Amino acid sequence: MSEARDIPEATREEAASWFVRLQGADAAADDWAAFERWLSEDAAHARAYEQLESLWVELDDHAPGLRRALAPVAQSDRRPRMSPARGRAMTRRLWIAMAGGAIAAGLAAVIVLQPQPGPGAWEDGATSYEAPAGEIRRVSLADGTRVHLNAGSRIAVRMDRDARRVIMSDAEAAFDVPHDPDRAFLIRVGDHEVRGGGAEFNLRHRQGRTVLTVRRGAVEVRPARPGAASAVRVTVGHQFVHERASGRSMIAEVDPDEAFGWTEASWSADPQG
Repeated sequence: MSEARDIPEATREEAASWFVRLQGADAAADDWAAFERWLSEDAAHARAYEQLESLWVELDDHAPGLRRALAPVAQSDRRPRMSPARGRAMTRRLWIAMAGGAIAAGLAAVIVLQPQPGPGAWEDGATSYEAPAGEIRRVSLADGTRVHLNAGSRIAVRMDRDARRVIMSDAEAAFDVPHDPDRAFLIRVGDHEVRGGGAEFNLRHRQGRTVLTVRRGAVEVRPARPGAASAVRVTVGHQFVHERASGRSMIAEVDPDEAFGWTEASWSADPQG
């Protein structure tokens, strides 16, 4: 956290306010647009938010307890303003709880030493859903997530107490995921991991090429390999493309409805999974 201390306190408070604001289920497209403008104003803004967000991801197994401890922050103001004097103690709590309290308790060391489960472990006890060739399938998962499976696609889903986990091989699926502050929505696809709670997005993985298009909310994409580069945030109206063979990735502005066009074809409805 030495880098975090190099960032001005006011900037860290703003980053914490944005973090709380965007965690809310009512975060709208205007909120995300304003957030993107704030990020682009100063390199320190992006650095502060990335550090805060990265630590949150690293502490994912302990996030439910941290969220309960930070409940007063979210409840005090669903749309916190930037750096109000009366809110500084509240936003400072976010950094203290995540950086000071968690690390002092030794949680960071536990996470570094504890290997994360691989895709094979995720499939243990998972439920498989498949759309045969020439047929689109619609599935409702137990948590309320709505999934469209394109023809010739298969996913494996496992609902755990700490996270909702999905594995995709060569497949295409459109996800409409409800917000759940206590359980992340994680997808292993190719050599990347996608985090998409509280968002609507289309994810396609064919022949080593991954394409993610976001229509609502924001989605994180990060290499599945431990110790790899930090997460990339894909927001509304943007598309992330990754070529596994070359290792190249890019983000472009697109019309998200075009990526969802295939979902309007005839489909087969399934009961809740």
